[in-house]
Amino acid sequence: MNYYEVLGVSKTASQEEIKKAYRLLARKYHPDVNKSDKDAETKFKEVSEAYATLSDPDKKAQYDAVGHDAFTSSGQGYNFNNMNFEDLKNFNFGGFSMDDILGGLFGGGRKKRRASSNGEDIHYKLRVSFSDVIHGKVCEFDLNRTKSCPKCKGEGGARIPCPVCEGMGYTKGGAFGMERCKHCNGAQTIPKNQCTVCGGKGVVHVTEHIRVNIPAGVDASSKVRLAGKGNAGLNGGGDGDLIITPIIETHPIYTRNGADLSLTVDIDIFEAALGAKITVPTPYGPVNLNIPPATQEGQKFRLKGKGIPRTRGGGVGDLYVLAHIIVPKLTKDGDAARLSEIKAHYPEPDREKLLKRGAV
Repeated sequence: MNYYEVLGVSKTASQEEIKKAYRLLARKYHPDVNKSDKDAETKFKEVSEAYATLSDPDKKAQYDAVGHDAFTSSGQGYNFNNMNFEDLKNFNFGGFSMDDILGGLFGGGRKKRRASSNGEDIHYKLRVSFSDVIHGKVCEFDLNRTKSCPKCKGEGGARIPCPVCEGMGYTKGGAFGMERCKHCNGAQTIPKNQCTVCGGKGVVHVTEHIRVNIPAGVDASSKVRLAGKGNAGLNGGGDGDLIITPIIETHPIYTRNGADLSLTVDIDIFEAALGAKITVPTPYGPVNLNIPPATQEGQKFRLKGKGIPRTRGGGVGDLYVLAHIIVPKLTKDGDAARLSEIKAHYPEPDREKLLKRGAV
């Protein structure tokens, strides 16, 4: 016999893999599941003996060094053949009993109450305006969720051990010889007298009014978590959380890039050529902006601190104003002549280099 072969793991298996293999095999050969099968009892002791050695780092190192026969014959190992199940279940596996490892599979460790489970989180999408992103806002809405039944305190009513699995939570079947009991769904107990309020479920559906502070600066990747505002846990398990994802409304003139904003402003050719002082909008109110002479198309001007607040501190982003030069249509007599006269004072663009570089 080789302990690694008994558990079906390799010599390089981690402690977690060894433990997982043992749990599966111990469930398969457990005496409560195979009450009249002596071979199963022998296999159960074998896998327990193998786990006792391989779960102990010092014993495992000795076992790997000298091999199975030398290890067992020297008296360094364990021999579970003559143990009864009461001794076996109380055996110390590195500070844990076998019942601890198997999660209450032994008769003495059966739990007659349902295992607790935490409630599910609720994911809620909340529409947030651009103004709310700038200034923050306390939002309110109604939420449908489950809460622990106030009458039965989440128990579902008086309960008795499941008669199908005898309070074990599992029955024969499945890939490893055992599967969750279909009658109690693994809960180990069933209702004797169902609660008249929740119908034995332990939870009730409610509509709750929620108030939540949406901080300034949130974006589509932000999450606002309200602890305990999700669905109710079962049998003493904690309530889930409410996780709010903001859906940010776009703005008609501002474009967002992180904490910065950009804005395109039209200026005419005369303002671009001569320079001008113009008034531009910002999320915090209009401000004056100096357009310098000879401004070019797409030229960018920075307004510091006029962007979006940063949610984790660090101040406020900036607003970048991009110049878009508007060429006027000539509608009055003499306009073309006057512009041609001005044009004559300036050299034409040199496009010869462009033509040469564009040849293929």
